[in-house]
Order: sequence, then structure tokens, then C-alpha cells
Amino acid sequence: MARVMPGGRALLVLGALLALAVVIAFRAGQEAAALGPSELIAAVARTYEEETGAPGLCSGRPGDGRIWLVVACDGASGRVVYSVDRLGRITARDREGRPET
Repeated sequence: MARVMPGGRALLVLGALLALAVVIAFRAGQEAAALGPSELIAAVARTYEEETGAPGLCSGRPGDGRIWLVVACDGASGRVVYSVDRLGRITARDREGRPET
């Protein structure tokens, strides 16, 4: 049976943890890359509802540069325009106020 050097076990454990971290990061990247415009607009619509307390009608258009999509949501609480990057993160929001009744 081969003997493991005293520091060898620590390196094996560290290597296994590093490999696990790489696999988890790779899978998370695959999921983010698979995020399509429809799924992203639906996710922003849920965010709008959580923030305003009312559902809204949301639509999206292509963004510029680091902004992948610009999603505008209209509802009883007014219009909010969200800028979203390729990873699905909201990078900015612009509240345009309540609609007139």
C-alpha cells in the first residue's frame, strides 16, 4: 500500500474541493447562458410584481453594450424600465411614475 505524505492528504482534499467548485461554477454558467429572452422577461415581470405589489404587462427590446435586454413593465403602479445584462441581473431600473386616471 502506498503511503501518503503528511501534507499530501491536505492537498488531496484541497484538490477535490477545487474540482467541485469548478463543476458547480460551470453548471451555473450553463444555466445562465441558457436563459432566453422570454424567460428573462417573465423573471423581470415577477420582480415588478414583487416591487410594486401589482402585476404588470412587460415587454422587452434589445439593449446596447453590456445591457442585453431593456424590459418595460406597465401596471397600476406605473411604468418601470429595467436594464438587464446577459446573466439576467438587473443593472438599472427607471421608475416613470403612476399612470393618470
